[in-house]
Amino acid sequence: MDAFRIFVVEDDVMYAKVLSYHLSQNPDYEVLVFNSGKELLANLYKGPSAISLDFNLPDMTGFDVLKRIREFDPELPVVIVSGQQDISTAVELLKKGIYDYVLKDPDTKDRIWSVMRNIKSNFNLKQRISNLEDEIGKKYEYNNLIKGDSPDDGSHCPKTLKTTLTPEQELIVIELRKTLLLPTDDLLAVTREFINPAVSRAGLG
Repeated sequence: MDAFRIFVVEDDVMYAKVLSYHLSQNPDYEVLVFNSGKELLANLYKGPSAISLDFNLPDMTGFDVLKRIREFDPELPVVIVSGQQDISTAVELLKKGIYDYVLKDPDTKDRIWSVMRNIKSNFNLKQRISNLEDEIGKKYEYNNLIKGDSPDDGSHCPKTLKTTLTPEQELIVIELRKTLLLPTDDLLAVTREFINPAVSRAGLG
């Protein structure tokens, strides 16, 4: 499994050390600290799984850094950490797709811990789905070689789901249903977020 790599971007060196130390208590996390926006951007190639970003950096605004991060990876979870209690700024950042907005206060490190735990859960689920896609894709290709890929031959396709999913996606959803034991609404949410946003609840019933 790939490492869950967290970038902590904070110009206050002591505050950065506190956040880094706190997050590093989880042995599954690899935490890297950067003290400026430019330093962060120069290291994005290292592939962070999530970023904790101080909104008030000395060299770049939070909006500018976020824009550059989005250009690099539109799906990368970014958590803004800020001393500003400006609701309009928080709302604007949320509209731009940040994962969460955390105020700097005595509870910040615990909030960051909780948010990163949620991001990690999604990260694990995405990896699980990716592994299932690889495994099922290989099995599907093998079945086609053995049985032939005739459009009239549906013997290799699962019959339990009537959805807009491809046969490979149907197999993934069936495996998720078996292994995760999710209620239909939760399975639908996972399917829409990670596999196919067009699938209907009726199709998973």
